[in-house]
Amino acid sequence: MNKNLREYYICISPGTSYQINKNLLSLSDDEGESYQYNFNFNNEDYKILKLILSGKEKISTILDLHHNNEKNLLEDFFSFLLENSFVDKSLYPIKDLNC
Repeated sequence: MNKNLREYYICISPGTSYQINKNLLSLSDDEGESYQYNFNFNNEDYKILKLILSGKEKISTILDLHHNNEKNLLEDFFSFLLENSFVDKSLYPIKDLNC
């Protein structure tokens, strides 16, 4: 895992959209590619994930709530988002963009 991953604020990149339904997060891009991820989240996790994807909370906010395998899966998920340009990153809260 990228050491700085925990400290990033992220925002969905232009051309990418997402939807969260129960334990399923779906991503799609301008090129018609789509991806789905299953998570074992409670209601609080969903709220936090939405805040993270809108640039209002650091990735560490949700990572700190999980341990072991779940935490590793979340780290891999956020790394995938960053490496494939599904999200933009910042070291500061993102306030002025429509995420």
